[in-house]
Amino acid sequence: MRAQNAGRRRRKPSAGGRQHGHPPHGTHPAARHDRRGLPRPAGGLRLANITGIRAIQLHGHEERGHFAALGDGEWTLIRATSYREPVPRNGQMGEDILLLDAPTPGAGVPWDWTRRSFRPPGGRWLLAGGLTPDNVSHAVDITRPWGVDVSSGIESVRGVKDSALIRAFVKAARAAS
Repeated sequence: MRAQNAGRRRRKPSAGGRQHGHPPHGTHPAARHDRRGLPRPAGGLRLANITGIRAIQLHGHEERGHFAALGDGEWTLIRATSYREPVPRNGQMGEDILLLDAPTPGAGVPWDWTRRSFRPPGGRWLLAGGLTPDNVSHAVDITRPWGVDVSSGIESVRGVKDSALIRAFVKAARAAS
């Protein structure tokens, strides 16, 4: 079972980026945006090449062209989308992995993966949305994802990750049958 931490925040934000002319909150000047405010594929390519990252996760309503432009790299493409009927399928946009989030993503609210109509997206996919150390094992047993994604479910206070909760989450995810 793979676990992905969707957000990393230090207890005290670093001023280092601002001292070097970079805006706060993980943004970088190399990421240029299109007229809708979405990063252009070229910005993602520059960031991937500069940082040596191994995966690029796209959120929102990117067009197939975004995935095609990024698809020639040596990284894994992850498409994050919300649960809806019919369930999105892995690979529809050219992604390697589909991240299936709650109908209201980012709210930290568990969604009903036990519903009769739920059909796993197929292929490599990550379950996300309201997962915690208390419910991740059950969620994995029910949905059988390739991996899980967590953010607020391992925070002691909004925005602050808790190492004990991280350990408990990983232990519970791995314990799923």
